[in-house]
Amino acid sequence: FAPTLADLQQLERQHGDSFDFFHTSSAFMRAGELASEGGQADDLWPLLRRLWQRLRPQLDTCGPRALANIVWACGKCAYAEAALLDACLARLTASSELTSQGCCNAIYGAALLWDSGYRISEERAQALVAALVQKREEAKPQDLANTLWAAATMGLQVPEQQVQELMTALVQTRKEATPQELANALWAAATMGQ
Repeated sequence: FAPTLADLQQLERQHGDSFDFFHTSSAFMRAGELASEGGQADDLWPLLRRLWQRLRPQLDTCGPRALANIVWACGKCAYAEAALLDACLARLTASSELTSQGCCNAIYGAALLWDSGYRISEERAQALVAALVQKREEAKPQDLANTLWAAATMGLQVPEQQVQELMTALVQTRKEATPQELANALWAAATMGQ
């Protein structure tokens, strides 16, 4: 699926009119991957603006995985379109089908946008952390560490018990965790005063 930005842009221009939410969210994801691979984030913004226009009428058909991936991709691309992010996050935090990875992708994406001026509401951020706490047994070390990092980066006031529960879950999976994930979690706990 589109190895380069030019390929992704061409795909969107040629077939975008037939995109459903799955195609649109997949294009957002690919844009985020291209940014992660070293692409210039602002080169992706015109494409992301077009994808956002395509997504608007599809939002109510998007599942939580697609919505979380869109927020993650926007974070990776430093694309701080508040209307898009707020719409995705409102639907995500209202969903009963959100996975641990979805919680993590959404709050991590929002934290990446902190320096770009986007501010997730405290209520939504707290809801994502609380949802991950409930799903901590199924969470991967990366989900736990990235969520803690995101909360600390945004200065979120996470209840001490929630931080302890996430850290305990991470300790229980420490053999699967990378040194970077452990370091990020420890930095987050220290930053949040835990």
